[in-house]
Amino acid sequence: MAAQTNVRVGGSSAKSRQFKYDFVRFVAMTWVIGVHALTVVDTGRRLGSWYVVLCQAVFFTANAIFFMLSGKFNLVRKNSEDWRGFYVRKARGILLPVLVLFFIRTAYDMWPDLGTPLHFLKTFALNTVDYFDCREYWFVFQLLSMLVVTPFLVPVVESLDQGKKKLLMVLGLLWFTASFFMTNLGYELGYSFMFGGFWFAYLIGPFVEGLLSHALHQRLIVLAGVLAPLATLVAVLCGYSSGAFDTSPFYLITYVGLYCLLLWLGDRVVPSLRRPISFCARHSFTVYMIHMMVLIPLSAAVPKLYGVASLAEHVGLSVLTIAICVLLSALLDTLLIKPLQRLFDILAQKLAK
Repeated sequence: MAAQTNVRVGGSSAKSRQFKYDFVRFVAMTWVIGVHALTVVDTGRRLGSWYVVLCQAVFFTANAIFFMLSGKFNLVRKNSEDWRGFYVRKARGILLPVLVLFFIRTAYDMWPDLGTPLHFLKTFALNTVDYFDCREYWFVFQLLSMLVVTPFLVPVVESLDQGKKKLLMVLGLLWFTASFFMTNLGYELGYSFMFGGFWFAYLIGPFVEGLLSHALHQRLIVLAGVLAPLATLVAVLCGYSSGAFDTSPFYLITYVGLYCLLLWLGDRVVPSLRRPISFCARHSFTVYMIHMMVLIPLSAAVPKLYGVASLAEHVGLSVLTIAICVLLSALLDTLLIKPLQRLFDILAQKLAK
């Protein structure tokens, strides 16, 4: 889930976009849909079960990559110095679309019995403040919580020298390691510090590239990131499955390594593909918000296949869902969300006078 979150009120961020980050957003978007489409895979056989674990090991890194990108573009000095403007931009660029799409999802879930207007609005309000946190929208609640305190975190992150950044990475790896193995051995690590709930990914977003800027370091972390999903597979097969896709040291290595790999690949995408990829990336946040409304009926409509055929079905279902979601997201963004954002701009300008 990697969305551009630095929208300016009344302006466009198109000029400041770097394609390699659009490429990362695009790939992360496809991985989110891909991991949710794994329900059609036949896991009754070893091939299918291994396929699912490996796909989860890779695709679930989209969550951490989303938060690393969010940290990179939000934990910057201007958002601390102009904190009022920052909150207004986030209300326009994130909160407003979230409320619109939560409203749509509430109607989707309740259809065809929407009940009375009061009952519908109450359900929408409860979904917005709590219930949707237990759905695929958990990342929205995490992101909004992070954005609220971002102006206060910026000075802290900017004050870190290279030594402290390296120390933070080491401490994070140690925490992930201790938490993962203790949990799977039947114990619980009571200390979470800032490493749980994807806070760690958000905090390292602004500096992880610079920390790994040396060519040799990049090659090593990319190689480790590519191999780490195999370690996750072995761990899961050995019964170490708790936290394998969010608080495992292999997960941390995978998402940092794949993030660096995707940035490297993004600089090498042929020009003819850049425009359609950037188009998809611009609508990726809305895709995240609506994809289950598309995937649920599609997965129910496809026939149940077995063996290798189910793997092909997973790929086909993922591609079809991505295509439909991008189209619907472009329509929603153009016809509904952007007009509401323009209205927001007018109201914000009037209130600012």
